[in-house]
Amino acid sequence: MVIQLLAKVTAHCPEPFVTKELGEKFAQAINFCLDQLTTQKGLKFKIKNPERFYFEPKELLVNLVTMYANMAHLETFRVNVVMDGRSYSDETFDKAVKILNSTKKNVAVEEEAREKFEVLAGKLKEAKKVAAREEVSTLFYLNKSFLILYLFYSLISTMPQRNSWIL
Repeated sequence: MVIQLLAKVTAHCPEPFVTKELGEKFAQAINFCLDQLTTQKGLKFKIKNPERFYFEPKELLVNLVTMYANMAHLETFRVNVVMDGRSYSDETFDKAVKILNSTKKNVAVEEEAREKFEVLAGKLKEAKKVAAREEVSTLFYLNKSFLILYLFYSLISTMPQRNSWIL
């Protein structure tokens, strides 16, 4: 299974997954998978013969959590995860943590990976708040700059024009 391989590769060599060429797409892909597995739509998704299609949602979730845990120490990875506007949400990570800690779901993930994932979820929430504040700050700055330019233009356009050839 490709996801198992990625989980093992990220444990030993995570740097290629945060490069400019691959970083954003990798974060978007695993965010999408996590979102699909943990949302209501994903939880209700049933396959008649999952063995036939090698569909094992618990194992898939374990591998995704392992990848997140392996990459959690990389700031670039965390930024890429948070900046994914399509699939990232705090609720998705909260739901994943809830599933991991549920005794009913019986998801067998290593304790170290679970702890790293929970810490990562908290860091991502904080990073999302900081990004939102920076976005508001940037928008305020841009609006302020636009207002200054507009006022300057208004001031210039209302001034009487002098002909430069008449002194």
